[in-house]
Amino acid sequence: MTDVALERVETQPVSQRVPAAILVLAVLAAPWLIYPIFAMKALCFALFACAFNLLIGYVGLLSFGHALFFGGASYASAHAAMAWGWPPELAILFSVLVSAALGLLVERSPSAGKASTSR
Repeated sequence: MTDVALERVETQPVSQRVPAAILVLAVLAAPWLIYPIFAMKALCFALFACAFNLLIGYVGLLSFGHALFFGGASYASAHAAMAWGWPPELAILFSVLVSAALGLLVERSPSAGKASTSR
């Protein structure tokens, strides 16, 4: 730790340091206490929830683009792994390509960039 980071930690009150320490210990113990696949899914959904909190909570923007890319990539990854028997690494890379293709498809669609007038 650098001196600046150590100084920041030391100047925080105990009421902030204890929960942070508990969180760090929970993250370090998670691989031995929680099923790893479940932990990975929970973290993915937590990231998804953080993105929605940012978009809907702070910005007030409701976008279904997240659901399109998240769902399309999830389906592609699961299909590649289950139906075609691909290893997880290749299935994830395939899902990234499918999500990028969906992005190009949405961007090239005739309604891209037009504001919705049905309010």
